[in-house]
Amino acid sequence: WCWCWCCCWKRWWLWLLPRRWRGEEEPREGEGEGEAKLAKAPPPPLAEWKVAKEFKAPAHEGPVWIPPHLYYTTNPSTYRAPDIEIQRIDVGTGEVRTFRGKGEANMANGMVRCPPVGGRAGFYTCEQGHKETPARITRTLLEPSEGGGGGAAAYEVVFEETKEQPLNSPNDICVASDGGIWFTDPSYGSLQGFRPNPPKAPNAIYRIDPKKKTLKCVVDLGYDGDDPHTKNKPNGICISPDEEYLYYTNTSAAYPGKEYCECRYRSIWRVKINKDKSGVVWDTHEIVCEINPTESNLPAIPDGLKFIDDAHLVTSCGNDLVFVESESCKVVRRMKVNCEEVTNFVLSADKKNLIVVGNDAIVLLQKCTSDSSEK
Repeated sequence: WCWCWCCCWKRWWLWLLPRRWRGEEEPREGEGEGEAKLAKAPPPPLAEWKVAKEFKAPAHEGPVWIPPHLYYTTNPSTYRAPDIEIQRIDVGTGEVRTFRGKGEANMANGMVRCPPVGGRAGFYTCEQGHKETPARITRTLLEPSEGGGGGAAAYEVVFEETKEQPLNSPNDICVASDGGIWFTDPSYGSLQGFRPNPPKAPNAIYRIDPKKKTLKCVVDLGYDGDDPHTKNKPNGICISPDEEYLYYTNTSAAYPGKEYCECRYRSIWRVKINKDKSGVVWDTHEIVCEINPTESNLPAIPDGLKFIDDAHLVTSCGNDLVFVESESCKVVRRMKVNCEEVTNFVLSADKKNLIVVGNDAIVLLQKCTSDSSEK
């Protein structure tokens, strides 16, 4: 035993040499990380969708689905004064009501369902503000009557801009599992003439801490310059199902009165979320793919952005829904929708229904399965 031990001790230095110098074979590619490296499973097939219902309505943005109602923001006819309402439609009967009028909605845009509070459903709203009213993020909780979609039970300002922390025109919004609120803030309000010009804040993405209600800039894409339509404009936003990545659409091509230019962004980007979920890892910031318009609609841009399943994103371009495989970063399908322009959409909780708002229409799509019952 002593002799074996001494021999091994004297030869310890051999283990520092490369394998081939010790007369051993080098491991094959893929080995050494367990007994065998399993092939990565292919992504699940993308589901087919069919039109179930269509409604004519001036539905522009922010769809929130709280059955039986869909809440949405309307198209402005002017930017000289606040001219956007929050309306709701009963998708069973088609009845439309004004939920929050022009004087109260504060140029509302993107919305998302918020975590329930005391059993009450509700939603967060990106209020862009106007020349005389501040931009802010608000929460609305609903009465439990009428299927959870009754009148407003509570209205709360979550964050409002200040001189020290100005905002541009909050555009779209999503919520993480920890309650963190993430929203995009492009300078569209300044370009469209209803917010301060020049903009007082960079084109950016922010996160609101759910407990402290403090604001943190997580993605700073810079201020507008002499040629603002060529700069970054974060628009739609979502978080991957595993909450590893933050995704957003970059739509600098959307500038009023400007012609199509390939030099501008109309794309999907992503950046990794850090370990404590309070921000991002900037070195991982990268483009996912370009969302190119068709020849018949060159000004079209990607707008809303959602994960439709664990492996596929959906965005828009003109009156198309555009489906993107997140792993390969490739567009895998386009689907025409009967509307003026797809702007945003929302999935039902069971992911069997996709409700699209398209400026002049609301379109309810159902997943093609044996059970496509509406929930």
